[in-house]
Amino acid sequence: MLGVVAGLLVWTRGSDEQAKSYCSGLVPDERFKSMVPAGDYPHGRQSDLVGDPAAEVTCEISLPDLRQVDATLEFQVRTRYSDIKATDDAAGLEAQLSPVQPLGAGLVGIGSDLFAWVRLPACTVGGPEKFARLVVRDQKPAAKGTDQFYKYFPGRPDNRARVAALLVDMANGVYRMAKCSAAPLPVPTVGAQARKTPTPASGEICGLPASRPGVQPTVPTDFQWTGRDPAWEECLIRSPGDPDDTARLRLWVVKGEPARLEADWRRESVTVEGMHKASRFPSSSRLYFGSCSGVPMFLSVEGRELWGAEEQIFAAYAQAVAEREGCALV
Repeated sequence: MLGVVAGLLVWTRGSDEQAKSYCSGLVPDERFKSMVPAGDYPHGRQSDLVGDPAAEVTCEISLPDLRQVDATLEFQVRTRYSDIKATDDAAGLEAQLSPVQPLGAGLVGIGSDLFAWVRLPACTVGGPEKFARLVVRDQKPAAKGTDQFYKYFPGRPDNRARVAALLVDMANGVYRMAKCSAAPLPVPTVGAQARKTPTPASGEICGLPASRPGVQPTVPTDFQWTGRDPAWEECLIRSPGDPDDTARLRLWVVKGEPARLEADWRRESVTVEGMHKASRFPSSSRLYFGSCSGVPMFLSVEGRELWGAEEQIFAAYAQAVAEREGCALV
């Protein structure tokens, strides 16, 4: 049931009976079912938005017949980029195998088969910008043979466009509830699935040379590359024998406004010309921030192990990216 107190949406748990829609009507039941394995999800537990549409809101759809640590569907609107990033890092979303791509249509945001986020304009003139985030998981761990990593599996393996479209529709719906003066977000045009790149020329990976003078790393030929994009380029590198849900390395090249947001969150600078190694980063990643020809840039590698061949691959790749973009790696 949904009550309204001084403009605040108040969530009360509904029954476990068939729901026609969720999140205060923003997610029709049929749309929810289209994003999860057919036949596995008879219905979710009724739920509504929690919070104030003019400020921050949350909605989760859980299944009444599963012991869930995380909801099948999670939706949030927050006033800070750091809030959605901290949540994604804690959930391990950026460690999953589904490649990430920009949402397109002039939107600042990214999406994969599993999750997406987008920047929202200020609800009213002079107000803060906001960020919306959506995750849709497959919560059937038994089907995956393990209950340890189930939170990393998309609801369906081809969900990218559906997750992006639902995220934008829900964000626009929240702004309608709040009677915001901002124009609605456009329909995202997120690209098709990242392709598995054919066997590259000797010493190349993700479209760039991975070998440098004095450095000749062994380059795996099994990788997925999202291709060149003005804002986001990503490459997932796997080795023969890797489990289906893991990647050996994940390489990112992020430009423009997404790079600035990432730098602000990590307290790094993208105003100085050249790519500089980040002052702080987890042991499982290497990060560079900076500016190339005046464009903010963020370069990252994540992996299970970052030493030996992996370290050499990234060093060569980072140098190649810097040269391609016309700046120095310092």
